[in-house]
Amino acid sequence: MNTTREVGYWRQVASLNLISCLSQIVQFGIGFVVLPIWLAAIGVSAKEIGIFSGLQWFAMLVAIVFAPRVINRIGFGCSVFFGLILSVFSYLLLQLPFLIIYYIAAIFSGAGVGFRWIANETWLFQMVPKESSGRYVGFHETLIAISGVAGPALSSYLGATSIVIFMSGLLICLAAMLPLLIINNTVSLESDFYRVSQADSEVNKWGVIFLVGMCSAIIGGFGDGTFYSLFSVFSISKGLGVDAISSMLILFGLGAIVMQLPIGWLADKIGLHLTAILSGLFGVIAAILIYFYFANNNFLYLLILLLGGVNSAFLTLAVYAAANEKFGTMAERMKLVSVVFTASSAIGPFFSGFLFDFYDSGIFFGVCDYIYDFCTICDDCCDEETA
Repeated sequence: MNTTREVGYWRQVASLNLISCLSQIVQFGIGFVVLPIWLAAIGVSAKEIGIFSGLQWFAMLVAIVFAPRVINRIGFGCSVFFGLILSVFSYLLLQLPFLIIYYIAAIFSGAGVGFRWIANETWLFQMVPKESSGRYVGFHETLIAISGVAGPALSSYLGATSIVIFMSGLLICLAAMLPLLIINNTVSLESDFYRVSQADSEVNKWGVIFLVGMCSAIIGGFGDGTFYSLFSVFSISKGLGVDAISSMLILFGLGAIVMQLPIGWLADKIGLHLTAILSGLFGVIAAILIYFYFANNNFLYLLILLLGGVNSAFLTLAVYAAANEKFGTMAERMKLVSVVFTASSAIGPFFSGFLFDFYDSGIFFGVCDYIYDFCTICDDCCDEETA
């Protein structure tokens, strides 16, 4: 790689990482994390919040399915821009105080994330060398995890019910569009970047690595969807205020930031299977202890930190699996991971939200516990298959 190409390469990588980071702050950190707090604070019921969050995730799922076609038609950069514009419309709609409008805004919000996510992530990860993919993915997911902290932090500072939080989101969204002006938008899914090599063209089925990745995507999605949408309701039922909830969510996001690079490094060193099993075991322990020790603030903070890191680790591992498999193209593998992650994220809020209306809200962490157990068992079985 000559100097000019090398400079262009790193400028492209840096710009795409910056877009991801800023976009996630707006689209996920505020859109998926802060909005449920805001809805709970203005008196929206757990079931309605579950529907709102479920609509976000289902809209994201639909966008993910259609994103490759959109990318082929208008290119990566325009697809990212389209996703961000949808988020802008979502924020504007939320200023109208009608529940049905909130649901429409949820659809715009989710679709915006879906289009931007597939375009941005596929664009970036096709440039990554396979031998260091774990560390690349871990670094990128660390940047993404900043959104889980930045959203609640802004909420805590500006106020979750203040219009200023929405205006801040709009400004950050506009800032995320700026790097698109300096990067190449000519690559499409039909380019050489996305053609399957001769050796890989003979691989037409999933390997065990990707199967473990799918299990990881299921658990990561279910955990994300359930936690971010309903933790505020769970915490309010336990007597916590909005500021305390924001602090907990900041810790959850900090856990994700701190642990993703080590998780990627660990996957490179000891393998995907063992890393996933360890993550599942720590997730089970954290979920059980949070339920029983919620009143112990100091211990609770540590557990929330651990749960945040472990939960986000599953998406990192799923992306790692997609980057290291051989069947199909990178775009196809990323799409599969994204679809599975998003579908399970959509099921989480719907399922848990309706449970909240019939059972004690503690069932939330019970659900988290069972799903972590499920992932651990699946990964253990996959590990035995490779033995």
